[in-house]
Amino acid sequence: MADSANRGTVRSQYIDEKGQKAIESYDKLDSDGKLAFLYYVYEKMGNS
Repeated sequence: MADSANRGTVRSQYIDEKGQKAIESYDKLDSDGKLAFLYYVYEKMGNS
């Protein structure tokens, strides 16, 4: 997928509508919000 991103492929071709909405919400966060979200995901991954 990284290679296709370099060629200008739109990510919406790979992600469903629910995923696109999640990405749009993430994109609206400021730096601290993004870091907090990523830390939350990191913590949850450790619990699985």
